[in-house]
Amino acid sequence: MPAEKSPSASARPPRRTNFVEVSVTDTGRGIPDTQTDRIFDRLYQVKTGDATTEHGVGLGLFICRELVRLHGGDIRVESTVGKGSTFTFELPMKAPEESRSNLLLVDDDPAMREILSSILQRAKFDVATAEDGNQALLQIRKHVPDVILMDLEMPGMDGPTTLQEIRREWGALPVVLHTGHVDGPLLSRALEWAPFTVLSKPCPMEQLVQTMRGVDRRRSSETEHKTNPQASPTLTPGKAKEPVSA
Repeated sequence: MPAEKSPSASARPPRRTNFVEVSVTDTGRGIPDTQTDRIFDRLYQVKTGDATTEHGVGLGLFICRELVRLHGGDIRVESTVGKGSTFTFELPMKAPEESRSNLLLVDDDPAMREILSSILQRAKFDVATAEDGNQALLQIRKHVPDVILMDLEMPGMDGPTTLQEIRREWGALPVVLHTGHVDGPLLSRALEWAPFTVLSKPCPMEQLVQTMRGVDRRRSSETEHKTNPQASPTLTPGKAKEPVSA
């Protein structure tokens, strides 16, 4: 009986776009058509009638399929008895990583900083944090963020005073105020340094993420000084509102 050739591997154009496809071909005994649908089943072994080829426990191809599917791909086989088999797996190509916007989170509550930071990082923001206005200004002077999410009521330098300094030094840097004081004196003071967007506490996390993404998209598509610095936001408790020109 002639010796079997070693398996060969090759890559070829995939059936689906953004996927890579790899085939491994052997010149072995082949697999009967009646069994090709089952060879990836757990503990299944091909029945050839030859005890010398029936070894193992039937886990190899099952594990291969699970690994490929775990990475978002699939595996298949084409086989002819007496000629050999071709196993082909396809995997999605890694998409280019999206650029992540830089966000500065300013809040004096450690628990709130931790929760919001975790949520915004999962939303593909690079998050830096500060616990009050003084720390926030130090952070901005080191690296100007793309967008700021800031509480109003903080010890030391509060939100309105911090916003005032931001406007004086960095102009129309996008700011979202996250506050439970949508109708109090703190927000009245902050209005002098509009435009900004307001989210009232408590705010659904999905709404928070959508708002931050929307503000960031506008930042990336507009000229920094396009917005009228004397604009005032329209406020509705629990809703994020866009700044409107006066």
